[in-house]
Amino acid sequence: MDKVFRFSDYDLIGYLAAGIIVFGLCDFAIGTQIVWKDSWSISSAVAVILGGYVDGHIVSALAALVADRWLVRRLLGTPANLLLRANARKITLLQRVALGNLLEPLHPALRSRLLERADMSTRAASQPGAGEEVFWRA
Repeated sequence: MDKVFRFSDYDLIGYLAAGIIVFGLCDFAIGTQIVWKDSWSISSAVAVILGGYVDGHIVSALAALVADRWLVRRLLGTPANLLLRANARKITLLQRVALGNLLEPLHPALRSRLLERADMSTRAASQPGAGEEVFWRA
C-alpha cells in the first residue's frame, strides 16, 4: 500500500506545480478563475490539485515531445550517436557554453573497447543509428 501512495519531490514540484501554473496562466489569459478566485471550498481545492497534477503530466509529455524529440534529437542527434561518432565536429562557442562537453565524442580508445564489447565492427559503428544499437546491446 505504501508504493501506491508514494509521491516524490518531482511529483510535487514537477507535475503539480507545472499544472497549477498552467491553470493560473489560463486565469490571466482567459479569465477562467480556476486558481485565482475569492473563496475556496474543499472540493474545489481537491479538484484543482488533482486537475493540476493531471495537467502537469500533460505539460510534461508535450515538453518532452517538443524539446527532446523534435528539437534536441533533430538538431543535435541522440546522445548515444553523439558519443559513438568517430570524428569530432566543429563545436561553436555558443554550443560549448550551452552544452559543455555533451557534444564531444568518446575517446577513441574507449570507443574501440566499447565496440569490441558490443561485438560491433568500426564499419558498422559508422552507420547512422549505430549508437542506439550499441546502447540497446548494452
